[in-house]
Amino acid sequence: RIIHIISVILRFIGLVALLFFFICSLDLLSSAFTLIGGRSAGGAFSNPLIQNPICGLMIGVIATAFLQSSSTSTSITITMVASGLLDVPTAIPIIMGSNIGTSVTGILVSVTQAGDREVFRKAFSAATVHDMFNWLTVIILLPVEIMTGYLFHLTTVLVNAADLTTGGGDQKFLKVITEPFTDWIVQVDKKVLDDIATGKPGSNEASLLKIWCEYDIYNVTLNATNQASNASLSVRGEDQMFVYGRLLFHYMHRCICSISYVVPKLNYGSPFQVRICFKDQASIVTMLVQSSSVVASALTPLVGLGVVSVERVYPMMLGANIGTTSTAILAAFAASGDSIRASFQIAMCHLFFNLTGIIIWFPIPFMRRVPINLSKFLGNVTAQYRWFAVLYLLMMFFFIPLTIFALSIPGWYVLAAVGIPILLLLVAIGIINIIQNKKPNWLPAKMRTWEFLPEPMRSLKPLDRIVARVLGICTCCTCFRELPEDCKGNIILVVEPETENETETANNDQNGTRTQSESESVSGV
Repeated sequence: RIIHIISVILRFIGLVALLFFFICSLDLLSSAFTLIGGRSAGGAFSNPLIQNPICGLMIGVIATAFLQSSSTSTSITITMVASGLLDVPTAIPIIMGSNIGTSVTGILVSVTQAGDREVFRKAFSAATVHDMFNWLTVIILLPVEIMTGYLFHLTTVLVNAADLTTGGGDQKFLKVITEPFTDWIVQVDKKVLDDIATGKPGSNEASLLKIWCEYDIYNVTLNATNQASNASLSVRGEDQMFVYGRLLFHYMHRCICSISYVVPKLNYGSPFQVRICFKDQASIVTMLVQSSSVVASALTPLVGLGVVSVERVYPMMLGANIGTTSTAILAAFAASGDSIRASFQIAMCHLFFNLTGIIIWFPIPFMRRVPINLSKFLGNVTAQYRWFAVLYLLMMFFFIPLTIFALSIPGWYVLAAVGIPILLLLVAIGIINIIQNKKPNWLPAKMRTWEFLPEPMRSLKPLDRIVARVLGICTCCTCFRELPEDCKGNIILVVEPETENETETANNDQNGTRTQSESESVSGV
């Protein structure tokens, strides 16, 4: 029994240590993204097109996807508001976009569990439930804000009633524990991003890496004075910065993959008490870490491993959204003079945007199921077509935002002419799908399924065949059909099919009957 107790304690300590290194890895991964694309993302905030609310929303999405930190992008926005470069109504769509872009990290973490279809399905559902909530909230609140100024007027009343004082300072909370370790590896100067966004002279030439140099002055035999550096880290030029960011991204991604692999081994056979405590740890991290991307990424592997469900994680994700707004509020209080009113107002817009989204999509069971069901649908699709995760990532965070951004440049009428028909088509497809599932007798016999459409318009199988052909994967030969279900989708080499005699001999040696799913070809990568 003593050995059992010691084993439980060691497992618990191991899980806590893995959680610590996991959070540190995510922090360093965020630094890697900042080194790779932070300068471009910071410059995007000074683009004059940001005055267009749609452009502002998409700039917020893309910039946060590069920075991998909604706290950083909102802090940059607050800095611009405090300096007078942006007014509050213009900054509100950027804040909305920053909520969306922070979901990328969770999706990248879910991809590390792609080896098992069932685990990948759950993990991707957990990663996208946060994304679905943010997109659905933006779809509702952005038009409302453009037409009525709901968030602006609400926060104006609060700011006018508040007695604002400065000196909020930088509260680090959980970073007090992780920062000594992460700063030992790399330190990113986020003040440079603020300077780039505000157009400070010389900021484009400044290094994003903090350079530490301690100098000693000593005399040599020639009676000359020289300065020598004990240690320094100097990375100059965009090429070196990009290479350093890629190296950091590579190693941190491998570290996250390793942790995701070790956790199920360590947690296997753990008693019920350890599992519950680990759930409670996730709730505590949601309140302390002040980073929705870190919390979402920490919870995603747990859902994949079956420790928690998507329904249980959903309120934790919403809590993470609320927790990350405290960073913006503290940053607003660090302002001085008259600028604190505007900076505090945009921070409160961030808070009430998330609170309004929670009121819409959480208390009512029917509304709560919408983002959860959408995320589960995406998880099912991704489990069948694993390449869909990469396609989703590129489409939702880069291609679609860039397309909408480009269409909104000429004016709202161009975006409306293209976007409204597409939106109406998607709504019609959704309504028909619901009727097909609930009341198929309401529809003509031909429309009760989508079989009347060409296959490329109703299925991903044609695209899957193209992907399989490009990657050199055989999904239709006899050898693939004969494989167990667990092996399908993981083939990277094409094996010659067996002869008829060899196949008959192999079939005679098998015990039991082959299920229907094993005899069918699977269109998965």
